Amino acid sequence: MNLLHAILPNCPHENCKSELKIETCKAFLPSNLLEIMVQRLKEASIPVSERVYCPFPKCSALMSKSEGVENVDYEELSGGERLCVVCYKVFCVNCMVPWHENMICSEYKRRNHDVLAEVKALADVNLWRQCRRCNHMIELAAGCYHIVCR
Repeated sequence: MNLLHAILPNCPHENCKSELKIETCKAFLPSNLLEIMVQRLKEASIPVSERVYCPFPKCSALMSKSEGVENVDYEELSGGERLCVVCYKVFCVNCMVPWHENMICSEYKRRNHDVLAEVKALADVNLWRQCRRCNHMIELAAGCYHIVCR
C-alpha cells in the first residue's frame, strides 16, 4: 500500500531505519510492484521543481526538465523543445503540450487562449479539477477527494 501512495518502504524490523533496495526486493515482490518501486525511486530522485511528465496521454513518462535534451540524436532542440525519453515524441517543456512548430510559447498561448477558456468552462460544468503539479485535468469517478499526482 505504501508504494501505491508514493511512499518507499523501510525495513519491516522494529527500530530499523534502513531503506529497502530494489535488489533485495526482487526475490519477494511481484513484477508489477517492483516496477512501481522503480518508478517511485525515480520520482524521489528528481526534485519537484524539475519533474516533467510527457504530455502525450498514452505515454505520460516522468523525466527531468533537462532529460529530453540529452537524448537527442538529430538536430539540436531549441527553447522549450524536448524529446520524450520513452515515446520519442517532441513536446514543449514550457507549455506542456506537443511541440508547437514555428511558434514561440507566448504566441501559442495567445492563439489557444479561447480553446483553454472553453476547456475550463467545460471543467467547471463537469466538476473537473486541475492538478497543481502537472496541470492535467482530473475527474472524480469514485472515492474520496484526495488527489495524488501521477
